[in-house]
Amino acid sequence: MNAYEVLEWNGVFLPKGTPPERMHAIASAVQTAVADAGVRAKLKMAGLDPVGNSPQAFKSFLQTESARWHTLVKSRGIRVE
Repeated sequence: MNAYEVLEWNGVFLPKGTPPERMHAIASAVQTAVADAGVRAKLKMAGLDPVGNSPQAFKSFLQTESARWHTLVKSRGIRVE
């Protein structure tokens, strides 16, 4: 039997075509907020593990998650009804 770890995560998504400078400004604001000790403490009290990584790291995470779940769904023959 394969073991799968299911994680609940949240992220900030922007519309396709958002100017890079706007994307980086928003990412910077999120990273600043997540780095704040008070914000981190509140997130941890809520049971969250704050990350606040770069847009590129989040994109890589999404690609990895998508591939992992695609493989599981395909291997198990899961279909939407």
